[in-house]
Amino acid sequence: RAAPSDRRFGRVGRPTPDNAFRVMGALGAFGAPLQQVTGARVLILRGAGGRELLGAALAARGARVDTVECYRRARPAPSAAPTATLDAVCANSGETLENLAALLGLTRLRATPLFVPHERVARLARDMGFAAVEVAGPGDAQMLARLLAYFGGAK
Repeated sequence: RAAPSDRRFGRVGRPTPDNAFRVMGALGAFGAPLQQVTGARVLILRGAGGRELLGAALAARGARVDTVECYRRARPAPSAAPTATLDAVCANSGETLENLAALLGLTRLRATPLFVPHERVARLARDMGFAAVEVAGPGDAQMLARLLAYFGGAK
């Protein structure tokens, strides 16, 4: 069934500028549709305990914002932890990084090269004591390119 022609929709998976994965970047990256939202109804689907910044920013611009917590994050069981030597770790969020540290222990991880999507996760990693933190960028292609460059010697 086709979407009603009088509605505007965003979709997951649409190519976005690199900074769009940060809330304020997303607000600017999509141009006028997110700048002029007075009276618009916005539904934000997020994980339990997700950040409030996007909803608050849109509400401040006049949108009527509803939030649905439709999934929850949980730390994997200790039995899921890898036992082999790690050559690198990719952590896409601060929560992922904290869960990994709880599972494997910081002592084991601190000297392992860590690849993250943006500076916010990199700051957390440095605060936790990680020695080699590489900011790759928000997408899978950027993460892969950074890993290849790192291990290819083009650090």
